[in-house]
Amino acid sequence: IKNTINLKLNGDSKHIIIDNQKYYTGRLQTKTKISDNEYKVYQLHFINNEITGGKDEITLTFKDNSIENMGDVGKNVVVNSWNAPGNYKTFNFDGELNIKLSRNKIDENTKIIIPDSNISQYKNMIQKVEEIRITPLQIIVKVSIQIENVNGDNFTNLMNKEAKVYSDDGKELTAFTCDLTEKFIYKGKEISEGNLYDIEDNAKIEISEIIIIEKNDNLKGLKIVPNLTERIWTEENGFGNIDVTLNPMEVSLNQ
Repeated sequence: IKNTINLKLNGDSKHIIIDNQKYYTGRLQTKTKISDNEYKVYQLHFINNEITGGKDEITLTFKDNSIENMGDVGKNVVVNSWNAPGNYKTFNFDGELNIKLSRNKIDENTKIIIPDSNISQYKNMIQKVEEIRITPLQIIVKVSIQIENVNGDNFTNLMNKEAKVYSDDGKELTAFTCDLTEKFIYKGKEISEGNLYDIEDNAKIEISEIIIIEKNDNLKGLKIVPNLTERIWTEENGFGNIDVTLNPMEVSLNQ
């Protein structure tokens, strides 16, 4: 039986209590099976200045927490009381956990690395590691992406996807890719995406993204492997998509 594990904090999976108030923060989650009875859950929530009000110190509260083993639900199946599989079970955790976080203390204990020129290129797309932040909680890698010679017909031909990240010894690490900004530039000026349809050539797209990586104190380096989807046309099949893996960007964490 395939077990499907769901972690719920504060009664659901997408809210966090900050300074006694509940906020929707969204979440990214990965689950790694260690054995038939043991799973590792890594869950990431996004807390911005709008939520914290710019305060240096906040308190996170976790209560009404549970883990659901939803059983072998298959694809596109909603678990209800009438269709719950035989091994469906909820494990509730008693008590309440309060954690204080300080932005200043995190900044004081963050190591910033500006790596040597390290790029990965595919056709008219160049990706570059701009900065690495090793924080007490995770590793944050800032990546810039530039796509040249863009026009109204081809600006969706190369679509960036989630990067794969590996340790220096080849082990895949838990990582999430998040876009920060996307700009469309033509003749030195920023334009809207809609205006790209009228451009024949020489526009460019500039993307800034971060890759959030689960921290491992034994890491000496990272190998970041960008992935993208390319839209192509063939006489046999017309338009279609292919997956492309770019050359890795390898960076040292010992600088």
